[in-house]
Amino acid sequence: MTQFANKIAHHVACLFCEDLDGFTLVIFGVLGETLCKTHEKLEHLAIIERILGSIPSHMLKKVGYHAEKYIRKGRLNWPEGATSRESIRVVSKLPCLPG
Repeated sequence: MTQFANKIAHHVACLFCEDLDGFTLVIFGVLGETLCKTHEKLEHLAIIERILGSIPSHMLKKVGYHAEKYIRKGRLNWPEGATSRESIRVVSKLPCLPG
């Protein structure tokens, strides 16, 4: 994970556990742009993971019961949990931060 991504992960670890949408807004705010319009929380997380890299395991372990449906076997439930092939295609075309 890049130094930039480490800083973001550190500052929003608690936010991630409490508010998945808020976490997404912080990331997009830092990037200064909206990369994709979606209302699905799992797709938001897949976008974040695509751009910044895998969500750290220590963050995934802190996920509350309300977000457990997004995590399977210690990782984001993506693309298995995607609602459509279009959603998978959109996320796979997004840029990744170098690192």
